[in-house]
Amino acid sequence: MNYLLLEILFLPLIAAFVLLLFKSKPVATIRTIAILFGLVSFGLSCKVVNDYLPKVEKQRDLLQQKQTFVPDDSIRLELIRFSPSNPEFPASGALNFYIGIDGLNVFLIPLASGLFLAAIFAAWNSITVNVAIFYMLLALLHFATLGA
Repeated sequence: MNYLLLEILFLPLIAAFVLLLFKSKPVATIRTIAILFGLVSFGLSCKVVNDYLPKVEKQRDLLQQKQTFVPDDSIRLELIRFSPSNPEFPASGALNFYIGIDGLNVFLIPLASGLFLAAIFAAWNSITVNVAIFYMLLALLHFATLGA
């Protein structure tokens, strides 16, 4: 599940760029691309919930044994390093990016993905002008919602 959260987060951003590239294509192609990215995003977010639920059981067992829970699925990406790595402090001089989910947010991810999938279907016949721009902006809104 390590990189699955990053894939879910950046998939709508990739969809926005793809839709921008295909804005001169026929409307049916644009709608198909939007629905495919929406379905993949929803499927990946459902997989996160499926992968997370056994971890809740593991945490419950650790709490019953009075042990401290340490999250094992956090992602640390070194974005920029300002100074050479120090052997004593390997993360010194670097900007790091962490992403993770907790018990409540794990259900909000598929909820948001399902909402945007429903928005794609709801706008299927009502948006006839600038279809690619509409779906691109919808994908950017999905990216912003997941990233918040």
